[in-house]
Amino acid sequence: MKRYLSLGALLFIILFIVSCIDEIDLDINSDKRSVVINGLITDKGGESTINVALSPILGIGNDNILDPILGAQVVLKNSQNESFNYIESLESPGDYTAFLDIDINESYHIEITLPGGELIVSEPQSIPQKSPEIENLDFDLVAVETISESGNVAERETIELYATTSTLQENTFLRWRVKGEYQFVERAFGLLNPRNCFITDNLDFNNIVIAESSDFSDRKITNLPLVSTSFNDRFHIVYLFNVFQYSIHPEEYEYWKQVDQLINIDGTLFDPPPGVIFGNLTNTTNPDQTVQGYFSVASESFQRFFAVPSRKGYFIDSECFTRPGAPNPQRCVDCTTILNSTLERPDYWVF
Repeated sequence: MKRYLSLGALLFIILFIVSCIDEIDLDINSDKRSVVINGLITDKGGESTINVALSPILGIGNDNILDPILGAQVVLKNSQNESFNYIESLESPGDYTAFLDIDINESYHIEITLPGGELIVSEPQSIPQKSPEIENLDFDLVAVETISESGNVAERETIELYATTSTLQENTFLRWRVKGEYQFVERAFGLLNPRNCFITDNLDFNNIVIAESSDFSDRKITNLPLVSTSFNDRFHIVYLFNVFQYSIHPEEYEYWKQVDQLINIDGTLFDPPPGVIFGNLTNTTNPDQTVQGYFSVASESFQRFFAVPSRKGYFIDSECFTRPGAPNPQRCVDCTTILNSTLERPDYWVF
């Protein structure tokens, strides 16, 4: 089951912390659930996945787990009223997938019919201006100060990824997403024929990186931090960053800006509580029903970047041992037990 941190869960956490300081009587309907939809299409076409789920009930179970909605009908339509049907995934509940051939001269919207018959529709959007090219990606080892529960200050080593783009056009709005992959080699004393596993790594949890051209006097983005992740044995051999750079509409930029502000809220007790953040989706059958999430129509630039820490003089040991009697985690003798691992070597893997 996929895990997300919903806006409702964030509000619950914030209100819980405040309630420890002073008692506040708030009228919150914790049983009311929203439909949560996330997905995108780009000018690249190809595979598109839309996730359809229900927000959690606050205070019951795990607040950050969305319940997938099964049996929905998901259809993409363009301005010529051509339809593209999404197929429900058997392996990933709540995910609906289609393989698309996108016409950049058309506008597109999504129509989702829920099992109960309610219809959710996104606002029609055309492909925005072309995403600028990613000119360069680089990384560095950074020491980050952390504070333990006991109040002690310690340093944690992280790998930080940076991006440089070509010159932006005026009124350009960008968002980045980063997906990781790494290679893991089985190691244990007496292990014959150790295998290589290739693992996909989630780096996007609560990581929102956006920018607009007016933020930069020369309309040039140089060494923008995209993601920071712990420097551990994932980087023992090589780590692959898959970087997606999207040119988006200003309305979507404002949506992610509000979401980012909510995630990183740092106000006072006297600030107004965060409200519902509305995306571009409406329940046309029941307009009073809140729909969370966003269906994005974007232009995409993509680049793969293999980070080899040893080439910069950074070294990290494997957590697997090869000496007699040394205890090893299960993954050291069977790397297929690692979440999201496969023995199939990607055709783009150059190491």
